[in-house]
Amino acid sequence: MPEDHFPDFSGKLVNLYLISKASYSYLIQEATFEMQAGRLFLVGRASEEYDDEIWSRGKYVAIAWNQVEQYILFDSAEDYRAERQRWKLAKAARDNEKPSNRNQHRSVGHWIMSPWYRKRK
Repeated sequence: MPEDHFPDFSGKLVNLYLISKASYSYLIQEATFEMQAGRLFLVGRASEEYDDEIWSRGKYVAIAWNQVEQYILFDSAEDYRAERQRWKLAKAARDNEKPSNRNQHRSVGHWIMSPWYRKRK
């Protein structure tokens, strides 16, 4: 692949995961490539699809392309919302299968092994 060939993100939402922040993602709309100070950046706007508590919604962002570990493309905001809802439902189903933390903490073995319990004896 030639070095000057870059993905075309026109009309897509791009969900980026960075090398240094693998547990956090950035959702970018109107994404294009731009050289800044000799470095390649993916520039665009933080998506309006973020939850309300994300302060950077709609703000201009520039992310160094060499810091991107992976990305996921969504064809539209509707596509993103549908996939996010499907993920939330699947996560809720998995969480319901796990024993609750409350029951785990009531087990006798837990209290005997805890440093707090041993100090009281």
